[in-house]
Amino acid sequence: MPSTPFDPPGSTKEAFAAITGPALLQLSAHASPIQLRFCNGTACPKDYCGEAFVILHGSRNRNPATGHGVVRPRFFEAGEPE
Repeated sequence: MPSTPFDPPGSTKEAFAAITGPALLQLSAHASPIQLRFCNGTACPKDYCGEAFVILHGSRNRNPATGHGVVRPRFFEAGEPE
């Protein structure tokens, strides 16, 4: 299959897929991560100390609006998200 403008440079979708793993975290449609913050323990409850928070920009021109929010990805000890 020929390359398209959206394929990785010097590659094809098939070649790139062969060396790429599956998504570890997925967001809803129209949710764009715009900021990442970590709780330092002084501004949050103790249970949140060291946790990451991802701030999402959504799509307000939809009814209802979608994608806005803050998510907290949870990680296992091995570093893989839940």
